[in-house]
Amino acid sequence: MGGILTGFAILLVLVTIGYLAARRGTLPPGSQEVLAKVAFTYASPALLFSTLLDAPVETVLSLLLVGVALSSALVALVFVVVATLWRRRAGELVIGALASSYVNGANLGIPIAFYVLGDASYVAPVLLFQLVLAAPVALAVLDVVADRADRADRADVGRRGDAGARTGRAAPGHPDHRARLSRWTRPLRNPLIVASVLGLAANLLDLDLPDWVTEPVSLLAGAAVPLTLLVFGISLRGMRLGVADFSRDVLLATTLKVAVHPAVAFGVGGLLGLSGRELLALTVIAALPAAQNIYVYAVTYDESRSLARSTVLLTTVLALPAIVVVSVLLG
Repeated sequence: MGGILTGFAILLVLVTIGYLAARRGTLPPGSQEVLAKVAFTYASPALLFSTLLDAPVETVLSLLLVGVALSSALVALVFVVVATLWRRRAGELVIGALASSYVNGANLGIPIAFYVLGDASYVAPVLLFQLVLAAPVALAVLDVVADRADRADRADVGRRGDAGARTGRAAPGHPDHRARLSRWTRPLRNPLIVASVLGLAANLLDLDLPDWVTEPVSLLAGAAVPLTLLVFGISLRGMRLGVADFSRDVLLATTLKVAVHPAVAFGVGGLLGLSGRELLALTVIAALPAAQNIYVYAVTYDESRSLARSTVLLTTVLALPAIVVVSVLLG
């Protein structure tokens, strides 16, 4: 228990430093974006690579991965069922389901896994599941919804004899197919996934990499946790609960993410026979806030922006207390 609380204290100190730096204006404009890009593109992949290079393979390709997939799918299904009863559109169902179950595995998951769980490799299964399966499936559904909307708009324009077609979404047959292909292949180009696969492959093949490869990676890996926590602290400077939308969709997604998801993960983990550190890892990961990627998807498809933005905001504020509670109860 003492180690978990010490880990949280370390996290909070770095988050506070980032917040104070932003509040006092000691960082130049655009610092958050630069630090976030460095952390996402270089430091965090280096940490995952070096961790998985030496981690027991059974930690990644284990029942923890199954638990992440099952618990996330169940929570997403709950949102879909309830929101369907409220007669929500397909696009709203997708964004709400993601907001309820798609966790911030990179920005917060990595440092929490490193300091609270003691092993950054615990976050690898959730990154693999979300980026390789959950995100592509969600994007595929959103693509179908967008295509149907485009066809309906063109038919409506044709009936009115209006030559001005709706802009904002590309129609089927439009050169935007390249953009769609880019979205589908994004997981293959995600540096976190690439680093995880390379590290795991080197581990499985028992490769003995030279120092000129491993040492620079280790140096970069050391920057991952402080950078991500500083960025998170900087982001809190601009957060204001007053801009959140407290509609019942947002409240449902927030409740599912902060309270129900960890409970479902704990139950699923128990049914799978997980215990100890693995069960704690599965439950803590489920308590992470909704990922910022969800808002990016909402903006890209012009779908349920308020739902995505407000859920990300509220779950980010509530996540750390929830993780503390989970860690105290299970630690």
